[in-house]
Amino acid sequence: MTAISPARSDGSARRPRRGGRAFATALPYLAPALLLYGLFLVYPMVDSVRLSFFQWSGFRTEEQVFVGLDNYVRLLTADPVFWTALRNSVIWVVASLLVPTVIALLLALGLNRPMIGRNVMRAVF
Repeated sequence: MTAISPARSDGSARRPRRGGRAFATALPYLAPALLLYGLFLVYPMVDSVRLSFFQWSGFRTEEQVFVGLDNYVRLLTADPVFWTALRNSVIWVVASLLVPTVIALLLALGLNRPMIGRNVMRAVF
């Protein structure tokens, strides 16, 4: 028989405590993945936000001129292509999320009904 952990006064069961010791044990295993994550994902995102406040040709870092929010003001007010690009991006994201999901749900419903070749079709999918 296994022992049942005693319940607390609020009705919840007692859980074993996991302190900093478990994290310290796991950290050497997590460090390479966290380093690669920071190097290839976090740093480029943060640097892109930093660069958005500069006017820059893209070739030499000496040419970076701080312009603050002027890039964003110009983008939202004077750029005729921005709103079209934003609309197209939203349409693309919504379509790429909805269309595969609807098709997958319809296929799942169809393969859940009795029909000839259902097991073969399930195996194929």
